[in-house]
Amino acid sequence: GINGIGSLQTGHDPIGHVAQSFVKNYLISRNIAPERLIPMRTVNDYAEALRKSPAKGGVAAIVDELPYIQSFLSVKCGFTIVGDQFTKGEWGFVSIYT
Repeated sequence: GINGIGSLQTGHDPIGHVAQSFVKNYLISRNIAPERLIPMRTVNDYAEALRKSPAKGGVAAIVDELPYIQSFLSVKCGFTIVGDQFTKGEWGFVSIYT
């Protein structure tokens, strides 16, 4: 299962991130293959992709800035933050999974 950035780096499942964000480049800099990164635009996209899971064309986790993840969690039930937050400067990141 997913327990933080380390398991995302060593895994093979798709990972969601907000489109038009520096998050994609950050994840690539952490040795995550670009073809695993799926851009998303809304919290509804996040929820749908997580519910599908990788087996059905979804994602294993979403990585985004902490305030956006907290906002997502405040409106979408059934998801949680897993693993430790990891940071880059002033930015916080988390992975979430059902």
